[in-house]
Amino acid sequence: MAIGFKPKAEMTLSLPGCSPSEILLVAAEAARQLGWRAGGMTRTEAVFYTPMSMRSWEEKVTLREINGQIVATSACSTIQIIDWGKNKSNLKKLFKTMQRLHDSHCITNDKKSVHPYIAYTSEQKEAVQAHIRKYFGSINAILRSEETNSPVEILLVAPTNRYDYYTLVTCGAGASSMKMPHKDLPSRCEFCISLPPEWNPESNEPEDRWPVEWLFRCAELIRQKDIWLTCGHTVSDGSPLHENTAMESLLLLFPEKRDEQAGECTLPDGEKVAFYELYPLYKEETEFKQANGLANLLDKLKDCSHIARTDRRNTCEGYSAFHSAENDGVILDDSNRMTFRSILTPRKGNMATPILVYINVAIFLLMVLCGVNFLFPTGISILKWGADFGPLTLSGEWWRAFTCNFIHIGVIHLLMNMYALLYIGAYLEQLVGTDRLSVAYVLTGLCSASASLMIHPDSISAGASGAIFGLYGISFPTFCSIA
Repeated sequence: MAIGFKPKAEMTLSLPGCSPSEILLVAAEAARQLGWRAGGMTRTEAVFYTPMSMRSWEEKVTLREINGQIVATSACSTIQIIDWGKNKSNLKKLFKTMQRLHDSHCITNDKKSVHPYIAYTSEQKEAVQAHIRKYFGSINAILRSEETNSPVEILLVAPTNRYDYYTLVTCGAGASSMKMPHKDLPSRCEFCISLPPEWNPESNEPEDRWPVEWLFRCAELIRQKDIWLTCGHTVSDGSPLHENTAMESLLLLFPEKRDEQAGECTLPDGEKVAFYELYPLYKEETEFKQANGLANLLDKLKDCSHIARTDRRNTCEGYSAFHSAENDGVILDDSNRMTFRSILTPRKGNMATPILVYINVAIFLLMVLCGVNFLFPTGISILKWGADFGPLTLSGEWWRAFTCNFIHIGVIHLLMNMYALLYIGAYLEQLVGTDRLSVAYVLTGLCSASASLMIHPDSISAGASGAIFGLYGISFPTFCSIA
């Protein structure tokens, strides 16, 4: 837990085999998965903002290269005094997500961290092959791995009138089960790739052999511990797919141009096996996906054929995720970023909160100008300004149940209440709207004043506390309903 005017936490981040700029790219993808907003990103620094929640307005997470290492800092960006461990939690969540993404996207040769070979049972293998015949086509040849113990085969489907291209599909990769982060994701998968009709299956040239090699490598990747793959992931070893192309990675997609059911096979025991199609990407396209998301990349690729051609045009040619004078990269429009100044600025979506604060502060200043003590006002003085008091309120001055919610007993009382009002109001107003927040403030204030009259009718009461606690009460079920 950090305490201070702007509490913060710090952590050094490192990923095996990644340069500082590559770590920043993985961080950008991880931040997007966590729902954080991206700020400006250069080759040495990246900035992200966490979303609003009941526990925080938003934290600023900065990753900066220092002496060849990436140092991450999470700091409260507004007037939070205590972060209750939120900043440390932010960095832990970011790093954990980065590790998972890095492990899932990189091909490694670490043989110590692999599971032993597992083969399908005869019934499972028959089910997978039947699925391939039904949705991909007749099997014309079988290619086997050079690894003598590997049960993985590649089934070759030749071009037909319906599918005028070659298709290679693995059979055996799905025998190994991956440890998935979500139960709704298939833990078993096979891989396929569509190749142009001029592709030569008999050739040993690099431009013809790379699809076979990569299918086997993807199948091997599943055996590595802590690796999980799903649609939208990319895999790469950091080098071109073959010597005559600049493409460096493969994107996993559901099979295109086929029946919808082609993407998933059901084994005899009810388990699901997903089929992912490998689609080659240029480095710039991979970088674009990491920085902007899969949906935006697919929008750029919508006019490109699903057939894997390593000489197709680069849809992101010249793109860089890093900001520079020539390239805007990833830049955040800070006009809507939550800051202390922005919270106090009335605007659409943040109107009631600052106006309520200004009303409370203005009334207090007017009281002080008229002679009420700044620190310790007397009971008589605040009664003159509309404080709640049973003998007066219940004898006809009902308006005191309303005005008491804007009267404060000293500047400390005012500052504490306004801090609490800003904290909950800036968050809740985005959920329920300006009108509902204003009505809620008035109604909960009236209810709290009524409760005070019932419990302590002979006590003088004033302050926005009752209305503010009412807003906190409203926020709890609202937050739970969207969590």
